[in-house]
Amino acid sequence: MGYALKTVEAVYEKGYLRPLEPIEQRPGLVYIVTIVDLAAVVHRAPSTHNLRGKYHGYLSSSNDFARRKKEEKALEQ
Repeated sequence: MGYALKTVEAVYEKGYLRPLEPIEQRPGLVYIVTIVDLAAVVHRAPSTHNLRGKYHGYLSSSNDFARRKKEEKALEQ
């Protein structure tokens, strides 16, 4: 089977969202779509400098964040 949660970029064209990479296709599969205005995120990026901790000033995708956390956990063992 496929994945439970995955972030995929898509582009809006002619009234449809077109994924920029293949996605799982099963009859009746329901997708939850979160719209992120990248221009707004990039514009707000300097506000991340107020964050504290080891990710101070760094904005990543949820997939990147999860991957890094897994790598950190593996190093701790």
